[in-house]
Amino acid sequence: MRLALLATALLLLPAAARADWAWTSWTMGADTVVKASGRSVKAIRGQPGQRVNGWDLLAAGKTQQDGVKFRAEFFFDPAGQQLHVVKLSPKLTDCPALRQALTARYGAPKDESITLPSSRPIRITVLTWRDSSHGDFVAYSENPIIGALKAGCFVRYRPIAEADPPTA
Repeated sequence: MRLALLATALLLLPAAARADWAWTSWTMGADTVVKASGRSVKAIRGQPGQRVNGWDLLAAGKTQQDGVKFRAEFFFDPAGQQLHVVKLSPKLTDCPALRQALTARYGAPKDESITLPSSRPIRITVLTWRDSSHGDFVAYSENPIIGALKAGCFVRYRPIAEADPPTA
């Protein structure tokens, strides 16, 4: 009984009290992420065009953080043995709330936004943070409608070690 209460208490700790992203760890495999989600995330097999930074989409589902609901996607090495990227995509109407929540949590971001040249310049917002206490590199991206691409935003979490280039 005591062990069950302790396990429940640990699950209820806020995300900031844990390393990595929320209820995941960068050392988790795909099966472990699915189990840790309480089955709100399912194992899937992403298509080659759905890869992120060379990692495979092997789990996806719904989750919530800071009062915002997301489609969550989890990217792993090809064998599914280690988590490398968490991508959270909210509804367009929740983008301002997501941006505010990230700034409140991590502080002022580094602005890496770009403007694409065209007859009507297109600005793509990219804000980044390094959360050393949890080992996370956090990148928020927001884009307007670009051709067939719908307007939207998403946030990606990945290990800082994979975001920073190695130093000589």
